[in-house]
Amino acid sequence: MQKRVKIDRTRLERFKFQPVNELKLSLDKKPEIKEKLREDFRGTLKAQGITIDEDFKRQIRAEWRETIKSDIRKVADENPESKNWYLKRVLANEPIKLKVKVDKETGINTKSLRRSR
Repeated sequence: MQKRVKIDRTRLERFKFQPVNELKLSLDKKPEIKEKLREDFRGTLKAQGITIDEDFKRQIRAEWRETIKSDIRKVADENPESKNWYLKRVLANEPIKLKVKVDKETGINTKSLRRSR
């Protein structure tokens, strides 16, 4: 299960993926590309030299994870004496364990972090 997070403009502006940045620069130079993107998104991207395949998706995921890791490292650097075990596990690339209880009658689930011993 993946937590869905709303991606707003400020988060997207911090994202430094090279093909996306090149597309942003070409939008500034040629405003007609914006209209073409509204009409035929995939076709316009292909015309701009961006092909959306599994390798492209893998690169985006890797870049997005690096952005998240850098944010976590920044928070950890601001609070070096923190005793937050969750933060320490994330920085050490150790797994995070969750404990999930599902109510059989209502189907409502409750999740909590489980500390490793």
